[in-house]
Amino acid sequence: MKYEKVVYNDKLIWTGRDPNSDFWDEHWSDHHTEQLNKTELPWYVGKALKDVPQEARILDAGCGAGLIVKALSSRGYDVSGIDFTERTINFLRSQMPNIDFRYGDVRDTGYDDSTFDAYLSLGVVEHFNREEEVISALNEAIRITKPGGSLFASVPFINVLRKRKIEKKVYRQVQQLPNDYYQRAFSVDQFKRVISGLPLFIDGIIYYDAALGICSEVKFLEALKKSAITRAPFQLLNRYTCFLREFSHMVGFILINSKDDNKGM
Repeated sequence: MKYEKVVYNDKLIWTGRDPNSDFWDEHWSDHHTEQLNKTELPWYVGKALKDVPQEARILDAGCGAGLIVKALSSRGYDVSGIDFTERTINFLRSQMPNIDFRYGDVRDTGYDDSTFDAYLSLGVVEHFNREEEVISALNEAIRITKPGGSLFASVPFINVLRKRKIEKKVYRQVQQLPNDYYQRAFSVDQFKRVISGLPLFIDGIIYYDAALGICSEVKFLEALKKSAITRAPFQLLNRYTCFLREFSHMVGFILINSKDDNKGM
């Protein structure tokens, strides 16, 4: 599936597919066998959780095919997963019955207040086409995590290549929000503005997936990335994104929940 990037109201948007539950069920079904055989924890998740104790309870909100949940569970964490893809969740429950997988909406999870010590949202909120929905998902994350708890939210990044293309008007400019909206990218300042009214403070920023960040904007490299010869160099590039962070595809924010339970939300 090919996506087009367009600019609408100063936002960089991918168009081409409605990211509904049927789309994700189909997408994740291609990865079921592969994911079940993996327990590798992505380096950026490990870094985001480095100060989270082993006994912590963690939620992967928008868990998809369950890779992160399984990887954390294999390391002894008490981890749960929630996603709005019913077939995928039913499959994960059948394969990992001892793990709490829940079918639901990240904007209204059904968990009790202050249930979790840590919360993960990896490439989820960018698929909401209205900022109010992003804030709704983050407010729910705040509600179900404990005061002082850790949240890690990652989104596509307006890296230096994308920023340059926006300035040069390389991307098509549109006057209406596309019906086939798929996702949007954020600059660091744009994400800070979204969370500015929420009881959250940023404790760190992690940039990752520089290979995709570069290859998705430089077409001849996109084909090169798929070559077996160049696979290892690109894997190294992703692992050491810190040296090329301005080219990253994703940016993640380590957030601390500063709510006061005595005052309510």
